[in-house]
Amino acid sequence: MISTILEWSIPLAFWLSGIGFFILSKFGFDTRRWASAFCLLGTGYGLMTYRLDHWSIFKPLLEDLFLMLGTVGMTAALSHRFAAKPKWRIKAGIIAASIAGAAWCLAVWHSVRLETFAIQSGCVLIVLTALLSRDARPLSKGDRVLYVTFAVVCAALFLECVGYLFAPEMGHKTGAWRASIWGFMMQLTGGIIAVSLSFAILLAVSLDVMDRLRLVSQTDALTGLLNRSGMEEACTRLRKSARGKLPLAVIRVDLDQFKRINDSFGHEAGDTVIVRMAQLLKLAVDSRGEAGRTGADDFVVIVQDHDLEAAAALANRVKNAFSHIVWPFDPLGAGRTASFGITMFAPEDTCATVTARAEAMLYLAKHSGRNRVMYHETSEQAPVISGGSASART
Repeated sequence: MISTILEWSIPLAFWLSGIGFFILSKFGFDTRRWASAFCLLGTGYGLMTYRLDHWSIFKPLLEDLFLMLGTVGMTAALSHRFAAKPKWRIKAGIIAASIAGAAWCLAVWHSVRLETFAIQSGCVLIVLTALLSRDARPLSKGDRVLYVTFAVVCAALFLECVGYLFAPEMGHKTGAWRASIWGFMMQLTGGIIAVSLSFAILLAVSLDVMDRLRLVSQTDALTGLLNRSGMEEACTRLRKSARGKLPLAVIRVDLDQFKRINDSFGHEAGDTVIVRMAQLLKLAVDSRGEAGRTGADDFVVIVQDHDLEAAAALANRVKNAFSHIVWPFDPLGAGRTASFGITMFAPEDTCATVTARAEAMLYLAKHSGRNRVMYHETSEQAPVISGGSASART
């Protein structure tokens, strides 16, 4: 009775999960791949509940094919999350070898035990291929949940495979293997996997939604850069990652006479100028730091592995590129300019103190004639003007 309930509960669990994930995909969640994989696995386990009254190798091979295709679907969905190549040729080779091995075990040795071993070993290899194919990029919280879950599933299936090597043969009687403790263990493992993966995927999707909401709350809608809240978090994170080993520069940027642009050409023109500066900063920083918009025409850049001279060179490149832009709302007018203030993180600095020091440099750049870069390393050192009409200590 327990075995019968278990047999039917497993395909139902997979099918219901697949239907649920398909419904979620209609609401914008990226769960369609999971839905297809769960339905394939449910079909494979569902075929097991239909018993023939005679020995046949075709029905178990059909079950095996659906189980392996479902496993491939699962790992394809996992690789999609990791932005990794799914390695279709390798997986196709594993499926072909596993099905051929299972057919040999059934046709020549009449061994359901070894057939199960061949198929489950193939599933282990497919999952292992997906786990090893991800690159070194950091995983999100949801990715980590799925990675750990699949690793545990892979380990459990591997241990089962080892057990199958030492399991006794059950003869040729139809249903003998399924009615044994080893067949029961396979069914039970399938049920646990269905429940575990369903909860793991739901948890990963929930964490994705939370990360997305947090990202939206920390992103400037106009430019796509981080906003003030996002930059505060980024500053703390970059400072911890540097840990005094890498130089960390902070650059404050302010558009010169920005109010005149809004007054003369309208706020749409002002937005165009802001977006263009944001694009230049994002391109200059690339993956070495973060850029954010902290006010109407105020920006902050935190860049790793840059000393004062390198940070000043970066700021001057952005300043020069910005000043040479021909604006569609004023093609014959003078170029727009920006001022920059730079300082370095000191061991005793907090994000607030270093940002305030960079802002002081920005004000000095403004008062020194605008369209220039001013920097100093610490509050004890004299500021340096770079990129203006003069380059001298003040």
